[in-house]
Amino acid sequence: MSYIEQLVKQYCPNGVEYKELWELTSWDKKFNGVEKEKQKKVIKYPYLLANDVNSLITENGDVRILSTGIGEIKYTTEELAGSNLCDGEIVAIPWGGSPNVKYYKGKFITGDNRIATSNDTNILSNKFLYYWMSNNIELISSFYRGAGIQHPSMKAVLSLRVPVPPLPVQEEIVKVLDTFTELEKELEKELEKRKQQYEYYRTKLLVEQKEKYKNYKIKDIAKIYLGLTYTPKYVENGIKFLSSQNISNDVLDLTNVKYISEEEFANSTNNAKPKKGDILFTRVGSNLNHL
Repeated sequence: MSYIEQLVKQYCPNGVEYKELWELTSWDKKFNGVEKEKQKKVIKYPYLLANDVNSLITENGDVRILSTGIGEIKYTTEELAGSNLCDGEIVAIPWGGSPNVKYYKGKFITGDNRIATSNDTNILSNKFLYYWMSNNIELISSFYRGAGIQHPSMKAVLSLRVPVPPLPVQEEIVKVLDTFTELEKELEKELEKRKQQYEYYRTKLLVEQKEKYKNYKIKDIAKIYLGLTYTPKYVENGIKFLSSQNISNDVLDLTNVKYISEEEFANSTNNAKPKKGDILFTRVGSNLNHL
């Protein structure tokens, strides 16, 4: 039994309590279609449009810029933020665009986000709320509607049922997830370093020193063969049939692979049967992948 399971057993012998999100949080504005009694308190934050936000970006700032999208974290200064400067511990989702969840504690300025904060952090930790919402981003995404830029139904968002274990349980869950998040960041940094190392040596060996090597045509050092020149008859199960749809950005994607029968495989030419170690090129475009 894990430590978290022990805490749940200790503090929640009868199970974890659930409450609707509106019972636990205050948001930055009154929402259409949401009953007044579900929004007794509103904490307003000045929000900026994308162009205004971009004009405040600076390299040496210490004020977090909460954009609506997902990408590089950027900052500004208190001086540049001016009357738009906000301070607090918040959880945010974008008012329009691709659904995502952000958490921040400190000084910030915000784009057009909808911002929530716990009414009582002794009952609901803001960081716990962030992780819970992040884990349910697919459900939250289903609340975004619209023909152009999609916006969330805040009535649906505020009706979400949130588990509310006692604070020691929430704190332990946050601690574990924070650790995983930091490990993930370290792994991403390591992968980026490996990518840079690979690109450095690729350039060093294949570009800067290319005059030191003798050049060959591919046909002189490799056997080149074509796949099937016709569209085969697909079956439900059988031999995997790889097409250009399975090769994208140097990745061989077999999640939506099609199949041909044993008979068609046997009757196809040897040229149409890739082997381990082969390099596949698509006939359309320039994608390739190594088996």
